[in-house]
Order: sequence, then structure tokens, then C-alpha cells
Amino acid sequence: MGEYEAELAHRSGKINVGILRLHNVYGPGAPYADRAQALPALCRKIIRGEPYIVYGSGEQYRDFLYVDDVISALMLMPSRGVNKGVIQIGTGRAVRIKEAAHFIASLGVELTGNLVKPQFDLSMPEGDFGRIAKLQRATKILGWHAKVHFEEGVRRMFVWIQHTELVKSGVKPSTRQISADRDAFLPQMAPWTDEKESEAVYEYMRSGGYLTEFKKAREFEKMIAEYVGAKHCFVVTNGTDTLKLMLVAVGVGPGDEVIVPNWTMAATAFAVSGLGATPVFVDVDNTGCIDVDLALAAVNASTKAVFHVSMNARSNNIERLVSGCKSRGVPVLEDSAQALGSFHKGQHLGTFGLLGSFSFSPPKIITTGQGGAVVTNDDEMA
Repeated sequence: MGEYEAELAHRSGKINVGILRLHNVYGPGAPYADRAQALPALCRKIIRGEPYIVYGSGEQYRDFLYVDDVISALMLMPSRGVNKGVIQIGTGRAVRIKEAAHFIASLGVELTGNLVKPQFDLSMPEGDFGRIAKLQRATKILGWHAKVHFEEGVRRMFVWIQHTELVKSGVKPSTRQISADRDAFLPQMAPWTDEKESEAVYEYMRSGGYLTEFKKAREFEKMIAEYVGAKHCFVVTNGTDTLKLMLVAVGVGPGDEVIVPNWTMAATAFAVSGLGATPVFVDVDNTGCIDVDLALAAVNASTKAVFHVSMNARSNNIERLVSGCKSRGVPVLEDSAQALGSFHKGQHLGTFGLLGSFSFSPPKIITTGQGGAVVTNDDEMA
């Protein structure tokens, strides 16, 4: 009925509709009261020491879908799935309840020490046999596929329920439990790749090019330069090397000082000390970026450069920092590792200073596995 109503709304022309048909969703956050869905209920029985009874023969099966995979499909829908009809989301794998029950029992032994065997109550209804997701449309339209294997997903949910039960009972979790529980939560972020990336890498490998530097590297540099509004762009092995190269370009060496914010990734300071120069730490303001007044006050005859770090893609009054440093004959270098796609007053971060850099390691805005880029509008620096 929901899909029918959505289709009517779409036909009215007044609303764009994307329809995901989700199969059996489970994971941390799932309810596990007495009349809850099967997987969390089985976990609860072992953790509480209740009779480990499974309704029916256990031959019934389901296509179980982990919550992380639901989120990734939902994220893809606004850009790729609206007006495309029903898209089924599942794993395409039939997991029998008997198989799930035995696996959860093994987790009980491993994580709680409770050795129990499932008892199958044939007098109880076991429900309909499940339907398995047909994934062709999910793959073709969304470029989506499930990434969390059933066993790993159930383990995360088991740990989450176990932790929740301990908290309810007022028992402080053990160090082992806290460590296991930490792995059950959603990460702050993770690289988002799908078949398109895999196909692009395979196509490149078949092109006869070197695995690191070839035509795609030049194409990538051109794209970055055009996107951020810089005249020059150079891609290198990683973000730390971009910082070192910028320092070398402006002549930093032994005996020199470079002003660095005291809240940044360690690489900003390591790049300075790695060249034999001294990082001079200056406090940040309430934006998390280097305090402009303190930075300008710290400039002296030994200062060879000032680093502005766009912490979490933020910026304070960077143009005043650049202007103030320029009047003192000192260049501003931008560590914009986290700021690809971020602008300040219409200008892309990384292009205010004499040189700017970006990082493409796994937790950044886009990733190439490892990698970085230096950008500049100055021909001599290039």
C-alpha cells in the first residue's frame, strides 16, 4: 500500500518519489523486547540466560540487511533513485533461522561464556518463508551493494545488546566489553566507494599506464585546479609531503621558524621539524583556526612562513592573516587537508595563501587511498 500511495504521489507531478523496499533490517538500535524481531530476540535470550527457544523448525529463511547498508542506500536515493520505481535492498543471501541460531549460540560462548543449544519448538508458528532481494536495480541504478557480512553484523548487534543490558543492570562493563562494544558503533565516516571506482581502477590498469603517475594524474590535477580556482596543481604521494614541498618552495631550512596553530594534525609541525626548522605554536580562536592577532604578533626576523590550518573545513579571518603577513614579508601556507569543497566569501580555501594543500587519505573528503595536492596561483612557486 505504501508503494502504491507513493506511485500515486509521483504521478501527480507534485512530488519526486524514491521507493526502497528494505528486507529484514537488524543491527545496533534494533528493539529486542519479548515480541521483537528474531535476531535481537535470540541475542537477548542468551545474554539474559533465558531458555534458548526458536519458534518453528528453523528451516525458514530471511534476507537479513544490516543497518549500515540501509543508510548507504538511503544516502544514494536523493541523487540516483528518485522517480525510478521500487528498488529492492538486501543481501541476496538466504539465511536460515537455524543457521542464525547456531551462530548466535557460538557468540554466546565466546562473549558471555554461556553454553546453550537452540531448542526448536515445532508447536509455534515460524512465519512465512522469506523473500530474497533482487538486486539488479539496486546495482544498476544506485551502484549499491551490501558490504556488511551477516556474521559480522550479528556480532556487532550482540555486543551492543550485551552492553545495553549491562548498563540497564548498573554493572560497569569490563575493559574487554568496552573494547568489543566500541567496534559495534557506526564510524564517524568511512570511504564511500562502489562499482564505479572498481571499474575505473580496472580500466586504468588495462590502459598500459604506470600504476602511480600517468595520464590520469595530469587529468586529476587539471580537475582539482579548475574546481578550486587555482592556476597550478601538483599531486604527490600524501598530504604530509605537500606540506614539506610548500616549505621547501618558500625556502624554509635549518634555523628558521614557522608559525603553526597549536591544534592541528601532527604532520603540520612534523613537516617543519623534518626540515630542521622550528615550529612555533600559536593558540587557535573559537573557530579552531589559528588566532590571527596572536599569529601576527608572533612574527619575527626568524619567521619564514605561517601555517593556516582549515580545521574541519573552517576558516576565520584568513584574508586579514594573509594581508598582515604579506606586509611583514612572510608567506601564508594553507594546510587545507580537510577543506576540499569549502569556500570562504566565495573563494575556495587553499587559494588565499601563497601555496595551499589538500589530502586524499581515507578519512578526507575524497580519497585516492593516499595522496595529496599542492595548488598555487604563483608561477614562480609552481
